[in-house]
Amino acid sequence: MRAPLRCELTLPARVTSGDPIALTLRLSNPGAESIAFLGWGTPFEGMWTGPSIDVTRDGAPQPYLGPMVKRGAPSAEEYVVIPSQGVVTAELPLHEGYDLSRPGRYQIVPRFVLHDVVRGGDVRLPRRLDAMRQEPLRCPEGLLEITPRH
Repeated sequence: MRAPLRCELTLPARVTSGDPIALTLRLSNPGAESIAFLGWGTPFEGMWTGPSIDVTRDGAPQPYLGPMVKRGAPSAEEYVVIPSQGVVTAELPLHEGYDLSRPGRYQIVPRFVLHDVVRGGDVRLPRRLDAMRQEPLRCPEGLLEITPRH
């Protein structure tokens, strides 16, 4: 069986209302072969492109407010490669995709899907759309408390 990617999600535990909030995604590859994945819809894309996480404030769902991006065929540069035993990290400003202006307790539940995953280095990238293999990326949820500005 092939080793799955390991995912860690990092957020500050507490911030003041109006402060920037960074969401950091760290992926590690514990396997014996490299893994390449298409970064679409993940922090590795460098911007929010759709609602890839669920955010609630004190139990109430918070809508996604960022851009919605449609794409054509990918380029090889849109893939992220993690060598065997390697780690990659990406960061996005959480407040650029969701309204986090109100104080409260926020729960962040990732729903990332890797739109194409290639294991081993013997495949040319990008692959044809009909050859792509999607995999959900299993990441732990995060908690964040936003306190009022005094």
